[in-house]
Amino acid sequence: DCVITEQTEKGYKITFVDYGAKSEVKFDQIRLQSSGKVGQQKRTVKEITTPAGYKIPESMAIQKTDTEEVIEAKKRKITAIKKQQRADKLEEEHTKQQSSWQKFFYNKASTRSKCGFASGKPRESIFRVPDSLEGKVGVMGSGKEMTKFSEARKFTYQYV
Repeated sequence: DCVITEQTEKGYKITFVDYGAKSEVKFDQIRLQSSGKVGQQKRTVKEITTPAGYKIPESMAIQKTDTEEVIEAKKRKITAIKKQQRADKLEEEHTKQQSSWQKFFYNKASTRSKCGFASGKPRESIFRVPDSLEGKVGVMGSGKEMTKFSEARKFTYQYV
């Protein structure tokens, strides 16, 4: 940003606001800043919402005074706009589903998932050395006592 201090035959003498430096520039090297409203104002287009929920510009609405060629061209443009909006809507739904799945996977599924390469949890090696001296290398669960089961009994039904 700069301020024009003087106009000369060759151009303008300017002073930079941030630096305080003065310089002379040609007429074509300077761009006047707009008043803000014109440069930053968004262009608004009136839209019509169709019964299916698609938004089309008001200029694309078919008028009674339009010729057949204009009507066909407008129909093609409306179809293209609807296709684009449908694709955007589908992509938004897919993104929402994907983020939902990723949130579930990183929070819930990863804590209960099986061991392996994809889950990131290390698998217990079959060559792990057991904690006790009686265990064997390469035998899963060695060094532990055998599982104790309760004594098997026959169940007798009581009829009422």
